[in-house]
Amino acid sequence: LDQLNSHGQLRVSVQAWLGEEKVSPHSNDAYITGCDHEVSSSVGSALGAAVKEMLQGRSSEGSFRFLVPLDEALTDLSLTFPAPGAEALPSEVALAPFGKFPPAGRTRIGSFRTCLTEVVLQNFAKALNVCLTVKKLRGDNAHHIVEA
Repeated sequence: LDQLNSHGQLRVSVQAWLGEEKVSPHSNDAYITGCDHEVSSSVGSALGAAVKEMLQGRSSEGSFRFLVPLDEALTDLSLTFPAPGAEALPSEVALAPFGKFPPAGRTRIGSFRTCLTEVVLQNFAKALNVCLTVKKLRGDNAHHIVEA
């Protein structure tokens, strides 16, 4: 979400709660309690639902493709909106490995587990009812891959 606000200038925010406790941004709260996957799913779904609401009343059928460079990273992203009333095809996200160092890629960026990037994007696409295809074409830095 930080990157959508910074680079996309969308001005979005999400508040996550664990029971009665608000999850602090950039904290390890969700990871420590074992619910970071659930929080990531919810964030993706909330963002997809918000975009869907924003697009209501507009014709959004068709495909859109973006090549997203960020420093040394390059991501190929496509969105395919189904015909009205139809279900979107399954989405595909292929960003791993997240960087070259260590050789298997990074598993975390700060308190965020990189594998949850796919969870956020898959839930975003499902809530929006769009087929999302995201492929990393190149990238050495995990932070830049996720940003792109």
